[in-house]
Amino acid sequence: MTYITGNLTTGVYDSASLANLGIGHKRDRRWRSLYLLQSKTGQEFSATLGFTYNFENTHTQYQNGIDMHLDLGASQFLTKQLQVGSSAYFYDQLSCDSGSGDRVGCFESRVAGIGPQIGYIIPLSKEYQGYINLKGYKEFAAANRPDGWNMWLTFAITPAAQSEPFTRKTHGHQIAERRKHPSAFSSKRIRWTFVQLDRLNDSAENPAGLKRFLCEAA
Repeated sequence: MTYITGNLTTGVYDSASLANLGIGHKRDRRWRSLYLLQSKTGQEFSATLGFTYNFENTHTQYQNGIDMHLDLGASQFLTKQLQVGSSAYFYDQLSCDSGSGDRVGCFESRVAGIGPQIGYIIPLSKEYQGYINLKGYKEFAAANRPDGWNMWLTFAITPAAQSEPFTRKTHGHQIAERRKHPSAFSSKRIRWTFVQLDRLNDSAENPAGLKRFLCEAA
């Protein structure tokens, strides 16, 4: 999956403040994601690679360089709802900072982190389900950037997974399901009839095929 995100110059920003609601500049992010799930074993793997282009901060005349960020995750579903595993990320600035307000030089930053994760699927209704995930990271290999421990808590609401359709195993099972879903079986019967009629028309010009069709229909 490929997608694009970004930031606009929204929120209050003051270059004299240590903390701000906004970042003071625009930025453009491009992402590429891969997600794999082995339904039989409950093993899951995901990878997301992104690149960020930062526009100049007009308040400080400072422009951050282009950076790359890679997020990895692997987990095992212990039940249909509970998963545990590990996750990691790597951040690396690919180009130098610049701008007339740059007084620190190139100042390329880098950091990596790894740690455990746990996730749980919460049934909300027949149509929707919630998903909560907690990740913890121990950062290392930092350059021009603070490092330490950090945690991420996320919650998302998505359409619920569709239940598997019933299967007809025996004649008695078929009768029971037909009683519960009469319209479904009648529509299937109609479709089956049309298929058989098409095969009969195709076999009319072929005696051997017509004989085989009559044997199968019997």
